[in-house]
Amino acid sequence: MNKIKEFLLLSMVVLAILSLNVKVYAAELNFQKTNSVESIIVTGKIEKTITYEVTEDEYIYFKINPLYFDILGERSSSVFSLPFELYCNKLLVQKADVSSGTKPYHTIAQHYKKGDTIEVKFFINSYAERNYYINIEPVVEKGFTKEDLKAEKVYDLHLFSNNSDTYRYIVPHDGYISFTAQLNYYINSSGERLSNYVTLSNRIIIDGIESSKFDIDSYYGPKTSAKIYCKKGTIIEYNIYSTVNYFREYNFNLKINYERDYSALDKPEEPYCLLDSTNIIVGSATPNATVSIKYNNKTYKGKADQNGIYRISTAKLIAGKKVQISQKYDGRTSKKLTTKVVKNY
Repeated sequence: MNKIKEFLLLSMVVLAILSLNVKVYAAELNFQKTNSVESIIVTGKIEKTITYEVTEDEYIYFKINPLYFDILGERSSSVFSLPFELYCNKLLVQKADVSSGTKPYHTIAQHYKKGDTIEVKFFINSYAERNYYINIEPVVEKGFTKEDLKAEKVYDLHLFSNNSDTYRYIVPHDGYISFTAQLNYYINSSGERLSNYVTLSNRIIIDGIESSKFDIDSYYGPKTSAKIYCKKGTIIEYNIYSTVNYFREYNFNLKINYERDYSALDKPEEPYCLLDSTNIIVGSATPNATVSIKYNNKTYKGKADQNGIYRISTAKLIAGKKVQISQKYDGRTSKKLTTKVVKNY
């Protein structure tokens, strides 16, 4: 009987110990310290969310490195996996798993704007209470903004496997656009820098619609996409992505080739009013264009309104005299329209 009591008492003590939850939470993380590494502790069977308030327009990705877990204070180096979700302003950006015992995981590199709220949520659903120790580091790439890509400049960029980066370019004037890309090397999970044959896929998207695809590789050198004619203000997105399912960091160059179309501005149309014995010329041009009129060795200038109508005062017009009219808009100057003053209509 005494042995039974001792057994029951011991069992109660063990159950009491096992029922203790070693729940240790890190202090609220402050990611406003650029490039700082913070450690968090996530306890089994819970969800843990960390928040990052973006203080300025930045290009950011996160390094996530699961270190180890413990059971009742005993550290274990066994490999484990943690699912996470990345949100920006409550919208899901990425969903994946990270594993201990490997290189740090890199989230999708994104351009965030001042005031954005980034949340990284970790989900634990283990069968026993465990503390999971994780390092998470926000990496800010200064001096690079997707909306600020300049033509003819070569950008030295990085892409991580299973990621997809998109670079935006807004066409400043009518003209031809193409992209030249070159894959230089990659770094494998052991940290080795290699240049043997690998490929990256590329897509060109115009105003939200895919226009073309091409691949770049580390063997054949740079490749240039086909030229695309675009109007001023067109949004072109260059999307580059990797499909491998193991860690790699790619280094590649990107250059935007831009050829402005100076012939796109048409000559003004024949004036509505170019009449003998009057001193005003009325006609149609590109809205808000500056219109120049050369008459009797003098030049007169005016501006077309938002509907493209111009009214420019001149010296007294004489029938049969030659008039030359041109327009300038957005840095482009049209060819001249040559006509004559008429006696009557």
